[in-house]
Amino acid sequence: MVILKPECLQKSFLVVRLRLVRQCCQCYTINMKEHRFDRHAVHRIRYHLVWVTKRGKPVLIDGVGERLHEIIDGVAADNDWRLLHLTVRENYVRLLLEATPRRAPYQIIHAFKSRSSRKLRGEFPHLLKLPSLWTRAYYVATADGVCEETIRRYVEKHGGR
Repeated sequence: MVILKPECLQKSFLVVRLRLVRQCCQCYTINMKEHRFDRHAVHRIRYHLVWVTKRGKPVLIDGVGERLHEIIDGVAADNDWRLLHLTVRENYVRLLLEATPRRAPYQIIHAFKSRSSRKLRGEFPHLLKLPSLWTRAYYVATADGVCEETIRRYVEKHGGR
């Protein structure tokens, strides 16, 4: 059982008390400055997202990558998401995002991929040669514990299709 004291929500730290099965208690101090406050929720949801271009083609070059960066910034701002880190390479996109609990991860990735594909293919005609800009696949993980090796393996596996 998690006990949240309402008077602590206004302070910078919140003590959460967890009762375990053996009736012993552990207290954790959570830095509330890292959390976001909505009307009925206190949250800190961070996703690590990666998606690859169709067939792993290096098409995010010559201004396309810079424009993609602007589009992703716009999608995040429109949905009240915070971009913590964004990397655009010639054949994949990797970002660390702080989201709200209102949207599932698949909805978040869909928002980025659909708007960016539509706008980029309209602005850069050479992208129309591909059947689609992005693969259907994507990688999502909570932000804790994602290492470079995991991302590299994902891009290698899905970039060559």
